[in-house]
Amino acid sequence: MAWLRELPKPIGIMAFDDAAAHDLAAACLDADIGVPEHVAIIGVNNDDLLCESAWPPLSSIEADFSRMGYVAAKHLDAILRGEKLAPELRFVKLPPLGVVQRQSTDVLAVDDPNLADALRFIREHACDPCGIDDVLRHVPVGRRWLERQFLKTLGRSPHAEITRVRIEAAQRLLLQPELRLPEIAERCGFSVMQTFTRAFRINAKITPAAYRRRTLRGVSDKGTAVKERAALPVP
Repeated sequence: MAWLRELPKPIGIMAFDDAAAHDLAAACLDADIGVPEHVAIIGVNNDDLLCESAWPPLSSIEADFSRMGYVAAKHLDAILRGEKLAPELRFVKLPPLGVVQRQSTDVLAVDDPNLADALRFIREHACDPCGIDDVLRHVPVGRRWLERQFLKTLGRSPHAEITRVRIEAAQRLLLQPELRLPEIAERCGFSVMQTFTRAFRINAKITPAAYRRRTLRGVSDKGTAVKERAALPVP
């Protein structure tokens, strides 16, 4: 925590794995340092449990573990058959699948502490729900200054940012099939289902029900592809 407080901010930190990133996020929370407004964090391995249980949820680099296992098995098979590995095969670098972006890196870094605090307050309280007046009670600035800074820095109004954070939360909750749409709407600060559906369609360009069907189908297809890839025969 002392090290975090001494760092110049805003700053981005890459942890060597998701467990370390999880601990780092917890230290920032204890030190009252905003993530990602003051410190953006990214881990490695995309461990869903660690990334989603952290606050805020952690971005992470997704390693291609199926390919790692395949290449390792291929080289092990060659060794067991008495072949000598070429020097360039003794240390193999494999590219990751990519970055899975979550909330810990999902904001533009800002230098102004009042703007950063406003963004942090919105992220933490948008689903309470909260409004611009609540933000202004937390941050000692005027409404015109806040609106001007949001438009200048983020390209959207404080109200639009509050709605965006609510929709972002709804997208995560829609991945839980046991939750009904009205329950998700209420959890995200929408008291009327029609208002939730309209806001979701405007921001995500799709209805909540269609987003759920598409996303869950994509998760299922990805799992099937990984299993098929892992089952590839070793040459």
